Amino acid sequence: ESYEVVDAIEALPDLPPSDPDGAPAYAALVDELGDLLFQVVFHAVLGEGQAALKHAHLCFQLLEDNKDDMNDFDSAFAYEAIARAYAVSGEKKESLKFIEKAKSAGDAIDNKDDREIFFAEFNGGEWNGVR
Repeated sequence: ESYEVVDAIEALPDLPPSDPDGAPAYAALVDELGDLLFQVVFHAVLGEGQAALKHAHLCFQLLEDNKDDMNDFDSAFAYEAIARAYAVSGEKKESLKFIEKAKSAGDAIDNKDDREIFFAEFNGGEWNGVR
């Protein structure tokens, strides 16, 4: 999945996401990021903390390295993924640190609908006793 995200980033045109000619490439990137974040959730659900952490940090690094091509909600979801990965790994202190980062990034999401979607996900699911 990581390589597919990199390929999607490299395929982005020199057009904004709002340009109809550039929109499909940005949509493909969003799909690939979703797939990568799914890997974090998958490993967390299975209780595989180290694998979840590996994928969460990789996803976050890809986001950080390509900030100009990302949406404001991407960071919020990436912080949440890291927080959940630490939670399933039993590292409560680290999980709480990233929970706060996820909340802050979630509060900063401009679009109300996107912000509500983020917090619905963030406030649900299993937190392995951390929240």
